[in-house]
Amino acid sequence: MALTSGFGDLSHFNRSLRRRFGMTPREARAESAVCPHLRNV
Repeated sequence: MALTSGFGDLSHFNRSLRRRFGMTPREARAESAVCPHLRNV
């Protein structure tokens, strides 16, 4: 997910995602499994 989004540093991606969406990548993946419309976020 990080590399396809243009992030070269995984830690930076994780922090950015948490700041922007208030959840970790793992939480975002889990939520997208429940809410398919979030898969393209």
